[in-house]
Amino acid sequence: MNLDQNSSLSRKEVYDLIWSTPITIIIKQYFLSISDIKKICKKYNIPLPERGYWSKIRFGKSVDKVELPDKMSWDKEIQFVNVLNNSAINQLSRKIEIENTSLLVVPKSLRHPDSLISTTALHWQNLKQRDYSLREKSLSIRVSENCRSRSLRFVNALIKLLKVRGHTIETDRFGTYAKVFDIKIKFYLREVDKRIPAKTIYGTSDYVPTGVLALKTNEYSKTKEWRDSKQNPIETKLSKIVARLESDALKEIEWRKEVEAERIIREKERELREKQEQKTEEEIQKFKLLLKDVENYKKAESIRAFLCAKKNKLIKEKSLTLKVNEWLKWAEDKADWLDPLIDKNDDLFGNFKLE
Repeated sequence: MNLDQNSSLSRKEVYDLIWSTPITIIIKQYFLSISDIKKICKKYNIPLPERGYWSKIRFGKSVDKVELPDKMSWDKEIQFVNVLNNSAINQLSRKIEIENTSLLVVPKSLRHPDSLISTTALHWQNLKQRDYSLREKSLSIRVSENCRSRSLRFVNALIKLLKVRGHTIETDRFGTYAKVFDIKIKFYLREVDKRIPAKTIYGTSDYVPTGVLALKTNEYSKTKEWRDSKQNPIETKLSKIVARLESDALKEIEWRKEVEAERIIREKERELREKQEQKTEEEIQKFKLLLKDVENYKKAESIRAFLCAKKNKLIKEKSLTLKVNEWLKWAEDKADWLDPLIDKNDDLFGNFKLE
C-alpha cells in the first residue's frame, strides 16, 4: 500500500497495515515514529501485535491475531502520514527515532559509561573529602543524591546518541557543551526544587528536591528546557532533545553565514570607500599642485615683468651699473627656478618651493 503525504486510510486499512507489515517497515515507509503509530492506534482503538508476533511468523509458528473491535461511534478517514505536528524539529525527531531506535531506551542500570560519566561519578564520591579537582572535567548535573544514578544513566544515553550522530561533548570550568556540527551549545541537567514558604515572618524559605529532572540548553537567548512529566519522563525525550540541538546548531551556522556575508559586504564597502577617499585625496593633492604651479608661474612672470621695467628705468636714468646687472641676473635665475615650465635647479634653494 503506497500512499503520498496527502492520502488517508480508513480505520480498517490501518488495522490491515499494522497486522500485515512489521512496524519497523511502516515507520520508514510513512516517516512516522513508533510512538506516532501507538498514539494513532490508541486514539482509534486499533489493536497492535504483541511482542514476538513477527518472530513467530518468521519461524512458521502459529500466532493469534486480535480482531478489529466494532466501529467507533464515528469512523472517519485517518491521515496516516504526518499525523502529528509536522514542524522541522518534529520531522528531525522522527528521523532520529527511525535511524537510532536502539539508542532511545535508557537502561535501568548504567552500562558502558562514557568517560565523562565515570569522571562525574568519581567527582561526586570525592566531594565528601572536599576534593574538587575533577570539577572542571565533570558534567553539569545538579541533582540530589537520590537522583544521581538516574541522571547518569540518562545523560550517558544522551551522550551515546549524540556521538552516534557525529557530535561530541566537552566540559570546562564554565560548564558542559554539546558540540554539534562544530557549534558549541551549553546545557545542564538539574533536579527541580519545590519552594517551601517560611513558617515565620523572619524565617527563610526552604527548597526541597522533587525528583523531577529538567534538561536546559543555552543560557540566555533561545533557551529550551525539557522536564519530567507523569506521562512522559525525560528519558522518552532523547530524540526531541537531540533534534533541537541539531536544529539550533544548523540555525547558528546559517546565522553565522549571514553575519559573515554581511561582514564581507561591509568590508568590501569599506575598501571601496577607502579607495574612493584615497583617490579623492590624490586628486585634491594634484589640484593643489596645479594651483601652486599656476601661482608660481604668475609670480615668475611678475618677477620678469618687474625686472624688465626696472632695467628700462635704470637705462633711461643711465644708472645701470655692473653691480645692478649682477643683481638683475640673479633675480632672473630665481624667476626661472620658480617657473614650473622651466626645470631649473638652484644650488642653495634645492627642492624648496614657495607655498
